[in-house]
Amino acid sequence: VEYCGFDFNAVAAICPAVDLLSPNFLMNVNVPILLGNKPRKSKFRKYLDVARIISKDFPPFYVNTARNDFLRKQCYKFNDILERNNIEHQFHDFEKPLPHVFNVIDPFSKYGDMANTEIAEFFKARMKTKA
Repeated sequence: VEYCGFDFNAVAAICPAVDLLSPNFLMNVNVPILLGNKPRKSKFRKYLDVARIISKDFPPFYVNTARNDFLRKQCYKFNDILERNNIEHQFHDFEKPLPHVFNVIDPFSKYGDMANTEIAEFFKARMKTKA
């Protein structure tokens, strides 16, 4: 993958899927869309399993999920991966009956606003200015 000239100081992963190569249909249904007609031969295939590619160079992550998020277990898996690799992160399970990507679907709701404010504060705390 070529460097795009843009450095990320932090990343927000909203209800992320972190193992798109799992045998679970819901997890890998989009693999051909992402990798083309021959996904097993794609040079980008390895990037679909975060546990295999994570490194100390990963930026800090904000991760959230909620009780009704169909990827909630994936979010906990990602939290574990970040912890095992000593990657700075903030994990928030809202533990409310909110859907997948609730803060994107309804950003002005109580919990959507709360999550988006947390993300903005997470980014703001990691912003770098040029000297």
